[in-house]
Amino acid sequence: MKNLGGNIKSLRNFMRKDPGVSGDGQRIEQLGWLLFLKILDASDRDKSFSCNYSY
Repeated sequence: MKNLGGNIKSLRNFMRKDPGVSGDGQRIEQLGWLLFLKILDASDRDKSFSCNYSY
């Protein structure tokens, strides 16, 4: 995750234009979920590459 602060700032600016997102509290909650899911996806990919399946 290079330049995490810059990515968050650009996402925040993008989300400010979304009429379905009202307020900083909702934006922070959604950004938290996005980061959580991104990290979870990356860790799942790392685990799937390290597993050796033998039948």
